[in-house]
Amino acid sequence: VTQLPTPIDFEAVKDKLKEKFGVVNDDDVQSYVMYPKVFEEYKLFKREYGDVTQLPTPIDFEAVKDKLKEKFGVVNDDDVQSYVMYPKVFEEYKLFKREYGDVTQLPTPVYFCGLKDNSETSVDIQKG
Repeated sequence: VTQLPTPIDFEAVKDKLKEKFGVVNDDDVQSYVMYPKVFEEYKLFKREYGDVTQLPTPIDFEAVKDKLKEKFGVVNDDDVQSYVMYPKVFEEYKLFKREYGDVTQLPTPVYFCGLKDNSETSVDIQKG
């Protein structure tokens, strides 16, 4: 003789989850009954970080490009992409470039450490 599983009082489970997590639906109750630990971790994660399943708001790249042109002058599509991903870093870079010029031709050690006393470096400014 096999023993039948104990019936689950779904309404009691639902009330318990409402107290702990707020709004719940029947799918939540079923998920909790099957995987209580996973369900609780998911709900706590969602409470802390929001609903990560929502799609991000679409970005109007032309509007971003216009804003950057207004602020920094000439910009290209790479600048727009950089700004969208890292706005603060991009703005700092543009302000640095405005003050010190284009330093991309400097060798990396010279850029980060500077020149040692009585040393020199060569930089190709343009071809020709």
